[in-house]
Order: sequence, then structure tokens, then C-alpha cells
Amino acid sequence: MYLTWSLSPKSPAGRKITASDESEESAGYVEYGDIGDERSFNDPMTSVATVSPQSATDSPLADYAQAYSPYDGTLSCVHVSPPPDAYSTDVLCCRTTLDLILQDWLDFLYPLYPVVHIPTFRAQLTTGRERIDVVFLSLLIACCSTVVAIIPDSFHRYRACDDNFRFKSRVEMVDFCHELIISFRMTDYFDVSTQPKWAISILLATALRQFGLVNRTLMFAAEGYHHLRRMECLDVSTYQNLPYIEAQLRKKAVCMSSHAFL
Repeated sequence: MYLTWSLSPKSPAGRKITASDESEESAGYVEYGDIGDERSFNDPMTSVATVSPQSATDSPLADYAQAYSPYDGTLSCVHVSPPPDAYSTDVLCCRTTLDLILQDWLDFLYPLYPVVHIPTFRAQLTTGRERIDVVFLSLLIACCSTVVAIIPDSFHRYRACDDNFRFKSRVEMVDFCHELIISFRMTDYFDVSTQPKWAISILLATALRQFGLVNRTLMFAAEGYHHLRRMECLDVSTYQNLPYIEAQLRKKAVCMSSHAFL
């Protein structure tokens, strides 16, 4: 049985959550920092999570899930190492299922949404960049949400392959991905704009749009446009000193953003 990660509220210093707390968020989330997992990774499309069978409530990963919560007043990410036999992405699903989802995204959706450079993406996944880069972790989760939203049959295949797949519906999984990515963000998230941050916004907007969630779709579309403006992607002169791959990714970002919601 693979580990599941149940997110639950956590009050500061053991204080009980009272009626005055009803305006707070109803769930606690994890903030990833420099996760010191030095375990080697296999090929990104074939690697399997070697998580020992145990329930989420008594597993060390469950303790790691409680390392950060909006209720404990922590404003910066905590640097807590997860168990050596766990992946950062286990918060969403086991590694085997994640590999299936990402392979479907590369096979079927990348031609429509070329938001990454595939060799770089594979290399970063192989080396486990999500352990130390919360933006890359968010990008992986955003890719998963897009696959489930756009390819309905894939969701049933993932459930059939993984007996411990926690989600009962596509919209439940996409909504969880949305909330998870938001929970990763620090207060300075928008201080620096990058192409991967734009990609996260556009992928989430695309996934949410499939279910008619117009307000949230427009919110992430506005985020994407904000990142384009901050990177000065609309100014041709800014591309001259950029590395070739980065320049091409930014040009694709402008093209996709111009017609994505037409």
C-alpha cells in the first residue's frame, strides 16, 4: 500500500480551534523548502516510489506533512527532511502514478502546451529538482491537473492502476492541485517572475476552465499575464541577451497567452 497524505488543520501551541477560527482556511498545507533527500533517482518516466506499506496517520511522511500549517504562524518555509524512502510528490500520488500522468502529458498535451524544454524537464525530474525547488514541484502538480482535466479517460486508468489513489473524481483532484500549489507560495512569490511561474498559471487556468470555474480561470490567466509583463516578454529587445532556450520558451509563452482564451 502506498502512502497517502491527509491534510488537516493544526492550531498553534495545541490551542483548540474555536468558533472564532471559522474564517480561517479549513485545511493545513505543506510548505516545501530545501528538502535534503540525497537519494538517487531513476529514469523519470520509469521510476517507482519505494515507499514502505504503512498508513498515512502513523507514517513519518504524515509528520512531515504537519511541519507547516497556516495556523502555526510560520511565515517562512521550514527545512525538514522527509523520510528517505518518500518523494516530495507523494503529497499528490505515488511516484508510479505520477510517472504515468507525466508521460501522458508529454505524449498528448505537450504539443498543445509547449511550456517546458523537454530535455531540461526530464533532466530536472531525473535529478529530483522538486526536492529543493518548490516552483518545479508546483509545475509537476500543474501538469498533472491539466492531464486529468483534459483527458477524462486517463483519470479512470490511474484509479485502476493505483488501489490507493485518493481522488474520487477529476474535479476533486484538480481542486486539490489548485489548493496545494497555492499553499506552497510564500509572501514574496510574485516579487520575481520566471517562465516556469507563468507555465504554472497557464496550466492551472487551462485545467480549471474545463470545469467551468470561470473566476479562478481568470485569476490564473491574470497571473500569467503579470509574469509576462514582469519578464518584459512583450519587448523584443529583451530577447537579445537571453539564452536560446529561455528566449524560445518566452516567445511561446507570448503566443500561447495571446490566444489561449479566445
